Amino acid sequence: MQSRTHKITTTSKGVDHAQFLAWSSAKATEVILVPEIETSLLAEPPASMVTVSNDILYKIFLLAFEDHPRTIPLVVSHVCRRWRAFALGSPILWTRLIFDRSGVDSFGRERVWVSRSNGAPLDIEINGKAFEESGDGAQRVRRMMQVLEPHAGRWRSLRLSNIPNDTFIILGNLLTNMAVPNLETLVVTHRTWRPRNTKWTFRPFQTTGAPQLRRLTLRSTPIEWDSPLFHNLHRLTLGVLGVPWADQVFVASKVYNLLSQSPDLEELIVSSVGGFMGSPPRRKLQPTDDAWSIPPALDGVPSIARPKLTKLFVDSSEVIDTLLQSVQMPALKALPVKYRMTPSMAPIICNNNRLPCLIELTIDTGRDTKAEAAEASRLAFRAEHISMLQELLSTLNSLEELRFENFHFGEGDKWTRCLTGSCPKLKRLTLISCEGLTEQGIYEVVNRRKNAENMQALDVLWILQCRNLASMTEGCVRWFTVNMERFVLSA
Repeated sequence: MQSRTHKITTTSKGVDHAQFLAWSSAKATEVILVPEIETSLLAEPPASMVTVSNDILYKIFLLAFEDHPRTIPLVVSHVCRRWRAFALGSPILWTRLIFDRSGVDSFGRERVWVSRSNGAPLDIEINGKAFEESGDGAQRVRRMMQVLEPHAGRWRSLRLSNIPNDTFIILGNLLTNMAVPNLETLVVTHRTWRPRNTKWTFRPFQTTGAPQLRRLTLRSTPIEWDSPLFHNLHRLTLGVLGVPWADQVFVASKVYNLLSQSPDLEELIVSSVGGFMGSPPRRKLQPTDDAWSIPPALDGVPSIARPKLTKLFVDSSEVIDTLLQSVQMPALKALPVKYRMTPSMAPIICNNNRLPCLIELTIDTGRDTKAEAAEASRLAFRAEHISMLQELLSTLNSLEELRFENFHFGEGDKWTRCLTGSCPKLKRLTLISCEGLTEQGIYEVVNRRKNAENMQALDVLWILQCRNLASMTEGCVRWFTVNMERFVLSA
């Protein structure tokens, strides 16, 4: 979002009210007071401001507070007597506590804000900037907690970002026995984790837990897999340290445990680094592997259903395949962009775990079709897999984008027929390094969907490195270009 700066001019009678209201409407991202406001200059507002009702004034304050929670309470409480009285009587304006000022040890301003919040829920942020200057970080963090701990029962959200590792350990220990019965959101992020004590793990709120915690984000923060923080969450983002990601069954079992502890989970993001970066390892099958073989499953665990889960991002396609065998996700909409589903998953999805809400999918044999065209062709002609692919696509009623990579469609577009009558909401189709395609077969798919009453017409078609279609006729290219929003053909 482009930054917008707005100057509010002060006069002998205080702040120019018209300028402030204009700024509130524009919701500028930076406010400059010229010159600094003095409390002694407070004055009564002009007659036009007297007519503004308290309800409208409150809404103006809240709109401005959303973008500038630190500056707005100070600005509106120094405009005039009425505004000051109204601001001091609005506890919500004083509920955002941000500790990011280095060299500050007394935290007098924060104490004043806590007193003015008058029992309202508190949103707290402690930033690493507060520890940038040399000094005793341990003493500073203890003084912060002296301000916050008496009001722990009012904590609604707690965000801890980029605090020096050793200072964070002290803070984590202070949080261990703290009771936070109303905490809903906890976010802890670090750029790196290299403390002196390498065996320490984050164990906050051990005595009473956090019974209302619903949103949890931990990046580059050491924590036990069985932490009580993982219970009854709605959204979980977890950057995992020291996990052997090469052992997909081990990782899948840990992620399964996370899912089992939160029946109402809606989003789960688990990464091998500080946070999910959108690039999980690409599936590479060995020459002896079979793209049609079932991936390893979890032994001795019951199948569970997570009916509210809409987003599952894990840094491994194999781990996702293993989870799909044990966790039913009927509301799932999003998987990682680079997740590759092999044809071996078709029976599992069709028979045990249908995904009618999925928006986007890539199907990939994991093989180099140019080098193994004969083998891929042999696999492609397995009648049971042809019918299973058609059934798989018929279950994806919400799919809007479909990609095939390293896929053999059989002689004479034997598999493209599946695309003419399935996935009714499909808008974008991508074919990468695929074999067995003909321009006539692709034309029939696009044309039939275009003319079918119950089908979404294909808007976008990408054909990349598909050698059978590299020499598409000029007339066919022209037809695709005219009848689609975007058509790309690349050898």
